[in-house]
Amino acid sequence: MRAIILAAGIGSRISPITNLIPKCLIEINGKKIIKRQIDSLLKVNINEIIVVVGYLKNKIKSILKDSVVYIENPIYHNSNSSYSLWLARDFIDEGFIYLNSDLIFEEGIIKKLLDSKFENAMMIDKNINPKGDMFKVKMDGNKIIKLDKKLNPNECSAEAPGPVKFSKKGARKIFKKLDEYISNEDKSQWCYTIFSEVAEEINLRGIHVEGLVWMEIDNVEDLKKARKMNF
Repeated sequence: MRAIILAAGIGSRISPITNLIPKCLIEINGKKIIKRQIDSLLKVNINEIIVVVGYLKNKIKSILKDSVVYIENPIYHNSNSSYSLWLARDFIDEGFIYLNSDLIFEEGIIKKLLDSKFENAMMIDKNINPKGDMFKVKMDGNKIIKLDKKLNPNECSAEAPGPVKFSKKGARKIFKKLDEYISNEDKSQWCYTIFSEVAEEINLRGIHVEGLVWMEIDNVEDLKKARKMNF
């Protein structure tokens, strides 16, 4: 199985740090975010890694060198994550692990995802921050019904940090849906919005992190917290 890491965005909410480097190159306790992710993938024998770059792409390439395959999003400044994912369609239509490049997590999370019996699955956390920017999850048992940043609190079962695992069939359903948006000149969608639209069709399941630690680095406060944690 291959993995894709989306690292094309500007990360404006954590400026001025990102005026100089992409968010994925921020160091947390001596290690860059994206290097942490790649090391975790390699430890579970995921050796084929695709990174979608855009903003300050050469800085990422200078760090990762030829350890990954690069895809460039030339319109990163006015497109969203779904377009970056669509650009990688020829590399990952046989199934893949999906990662946002601003997520740090314990290595046990990726192993738990891969060990899951479900073909299409997403790591979720039942500890919900109602004021946070994370996508929220509506569930029926362990089935994911809907993903939305503004989900009604009465419907919210968990947050959705990821990573996410997709089978060959799941991947092809996703890219079919992406094709619909791109053909209509809509490059503004979040990937998780697309995942939500196909969730029931592909039987997407939620796997609770159960105490394993993760954090999405959205802003300076997140970064301060992460640097105090045992990552």
